[in-house]
Amino acid sequence: MIIVLLLKAGKQVHGCYDAWIVTTSNFTKAAKEAADRLNIKLINGLSLDDRLRRWKLH
Repeated sequence: MIIVLLLKAGKQVHGCYDAWIVTTSNFTKAAKEAADRLNIKLINGLSLDDRLRRWKLH
């Protein structure tokens, strides 16, 4: 969850529209809840694998 909060601060400081956190594993429930409240996209290992496979097909 701390990473989510740090990313939110960085997003505000730099005026970013989007913020994503990508991991090869999973996120804690607290991280998911914080990311949802702070409008930060979380991408876990399975989702990352799926996105990469679809990207390679194009």
